[in-house]
Amino acid sequence: NRILAQTISFLHTAGIVAASYPRSIGQDEDSRKQPDGEQWFLDGLNFSDVTVRHPLSPSYLVYAHRVGKFLDAAVTAKMVNYLPFATARGASFSALAISSYGGLSEEFFKFLQKIAKHAEASSFSSITDHTAFLNKMVQSVVSTLMKANAWMYHKGIRDSRRKYGYVGY
Repeated sequence: NRILAQTISFLHTAGIVAASYPRSIGQDEDSRKQPDGEQWFLDGLNFSDVTVRHPLSPSYLVYAHRVGKFLDAAVTAKMVNYLPFATARGASFSALAISSYGGLSEEFFKFLQKIAKHAEASSFSSITDHTAFLNKMVQSVVSTLMKANAWMYHKGIRDSRRKYGYVGY
């Protein structure tokens, strides 16, 4: 959710109307088929969904010898799940996949490029250098992910200390 919120913040900075897409009440089967966010680019409505994947997760070990392919598989899975939702509403869809180690899928990078180019052309944005803005967005997304990883490791250590007592190093 932090990466989604950050992406929405980038969109607002670029002068793009964007929001988290509201979930249906009750989390039924249909609400799980809804994307995370919606954006109004100059070329129309776009929906997006963020996924963070760990390359060493047992379900992705099949891609271990082709490191970049597991993000491609994540993008494909998101497209299968959410593209019908988007096309039924006359919109496009962006699957935003990121590795837990910080690698962005090609689709995610292209999405950030689109935001940066829009920012430079928009009269609602103060961005004058889209390359610098693109670099800032990539660095911020990766930094946010690393902070979340550090928080999870720290929480795991705290929880294990509570359960098993202090373990010295």
